[in-house]
Order: sequence, then C-alpha cells, then structure tokens
Amino acid sequence: MQIVGSRQASNRFGTLLNTVQEGNTVKITRNNSEVAIIISPADFELLGGEEKMLQMRYNNIEEKRKKLGNTLKELREEAKNTGLTQEILDEIINE
Repeated sequence: MQIVGSRQASNRFGTLLNTVQEGNTVKITRNNSEVAIIISPADFELLGGEEKMLQMRYNNIEEKRKKLGNTLKELREEAKNTGLTQEILDEIINE
C-alpha cells in the first residue's frame, strides 16, 4: 500500500489513479492522520460494495444508540437514587 500526504495526492492525482487501476491501494493522510483509502471498484465490490458499507454504518450507529440509551438509563437511576427530582433539576437549570 502506498501512503501519501493529501497535498502530494492532490498534485499527483492522475498518477495515484493509475496506481489504483493497476491493482494497488493508496492511503492518504493529512496532518499525520489517515483520511482516505483509494481502492479499485473491483476491490470495493469484493469487500461487499455499497450495500455492505451502508449496513456496517447502520450497525455502528445502532450500537452507539444502544450505548447512549444504557447511559441515560443509568443516569436516570442514579438521579433517582440520590433524590434528584425533575422539580430540582428544573430549578437548577432555571437559575
């Protein structure tokens, strides 16, 4: 896998497309962080294509939603156990 910075990728975009077309992969970084990976359409389809990508994103969002729901449930229980009522919370917010 070839790794290039975003500025270099911009300046050499045509060459990078040729590299991908030859069956290689290119990773693009910006400020030492990975921001993109360029793969061929054939490789993308081998990985499951757009449908697989969307399903993975959906699963990730669902997992985060469940974790958030559990955290809210725990916070509500903690508030209840410590005597924090909606009235007290409203007073705190309105001060």
